[in-house]
Amino acid sequence: MTEHEFERQLRTWYREQVEAAGPMSPNLRAGVWSIPDTEPVRPDAVTSWRRHLILAAAAMLLVLLVGGAIAIGLQLLPWERDEIDLRPEPEQPIPWHLQPDTVMPPGTYYVDLATGGGRSGSAVIRVRFTLPDEWERVTVEGLLWGQNKWVTLAVPVNLYVDTCGPEYVLRDPPVGPSAADLATALTEAHGWRIHDVTDVRVDGYLGKRVTMTAPEGSDCADGLLLRTVGWPGFAQSMREGERATLWILDVQDERLVIWAASEAVTAAQTRELFDVVDSIEIDYLAAVPPGNGRGEDP
Repeated sequence: MTEHEFERQLRTWYREQVEAAGPMSPNLRAGVWSIPDTEPVRPDAVTSWRRHLILAAAAMLLVLLVGGAIAIGLQLLPWERDEIDLRPEPEQPIPWHLQPDTVMPPGTYYVDLATGGGRSGSAVIRVRFTLPDEWERVTVEGLLWGQNKWVTLAVPVNLYVDTCGPEYVLRDPPVGPSAADLATALTEAHGWRIHDVTDVRVDGYLGKRVTMTAPEGSDCADGLLLRTVGWPGFAQSMREGERATLWILDVQDERLVIWAASEAVTAAQTRELFDVVDSIEIDYLAAVPPGNGRGEDP
């Protein structure tokens, strides 16, 4: 066998190994296939020992390239591509309380609801939500205003006895601490018509869903229903005869109310309202004791 025949057989064998190794870097494959099959004839003849040296170097290069490709294909060696990650960064929620009182661009926001220093001290319930076009931030804390539809986020404290006033007396003793306690009390709310009460789960938190209709008539146009933490300190119907759905959730040792309501709107508008509710995610940010957890005064 001549040197030329031996060289061709060696190249053929290594190329077969490359194909058997599976996927590899395009640059690596191009490097292997770019090695010429023949040596060009040059006017100045190369000496025999130099030909052997070139052949040996080519063979070693093929061993390194093909051997590395085989190892990578068999996942014996790690392979990291030098590529730019073009995937978009995940959207970060925007703090709702820092936004101006105006129509907001579509996006994901969050609102922090203080628990009022009750059973869990200064704990906060963080609610994330995604809004479509034409939703507005207004002065009322926790109120998401969609023009003819709206969502109120609140931490309830108690229930008003007479939701139509004029004195708005709170229940005494207060409503019990659970979502079920509040749902039961709502069925007794003066003037409100209850449609159904069902079990529900939102973002992993269990509770009750209550569907109800506000009283009608000018004497109860601003009927108060819940006493809540934070400003303005209450949750009320926005329209006479408002049909509302309340999700009352047990979040750790606190309660969260998601109150979704609307005017008489189209099915598409109702879906938009419930899409906002479906987008909600909830985090419970536990209270930090004085002194940063060491039991000391700050």
